[in-house]
Amino acid sequence: MNSQQFKKALAADTGLSTYEVASLQEACINAIIEQVVKGNIVTLPGLGDFELKTKAARKMYNPQKKIYSIVPERHSLGFKVNKTLKEQIKG
Repeated sequence: MNSQQFKKALAADTGLSTYEVASLQEACINAIIEQVVKGNIVTLPGLGDFELKTKAARKMYNPQKKIYSIVPERHSLGFKVNKTLKEQIKG
């Protein structure tokens, strides 16, 4: 299901126009991003949790140049599936 199909399905289920659904979708995504960037965990009931994961800085060895270098810490978006959804997927 692509984005347009998703919007049409939501519009049919809710009775809203596709424009209103698109605005709602954008607002939801922006709210999730805003909270995750602040370091908060965002829980969507029945779906899962979005959280900001941090990988610590580490030392790396380059065998071609024979030197050690520091890889800075990185941030990534993590998602943990809800237990109920996980059970539904497994069948």
